[in-house]
Amino acid sequence: MTVMEVVERLRRAHELLGEAWRAVERAEEALVEGDSLFAVVTTGSTRPEVVGAAQCAAAALEDLRRSTGAIGGA
Repeated sequence: MTVMEVVERLRRAHELLGEAWRAVERAEEALVEGDSLFAVVTTGSTRPEVVGAAQCAAAALEDLRRSTGAIGGA
């Protein structure tokens, strides 16, 4: 593999990493927005399905933030 090929692969890897970060940002925005909307429309509900869905949303957001924190610290 030539130096130019290595440089091209690194450039492509950098480009893909940028796309991935933008996708993560959009995912976080969607989770936050969805969680907020869900909380508003289910206010006062004690149904187990509602409680479970809210817990899933919170866990998904926590997982996303933990994983991006780990990647960002690498």
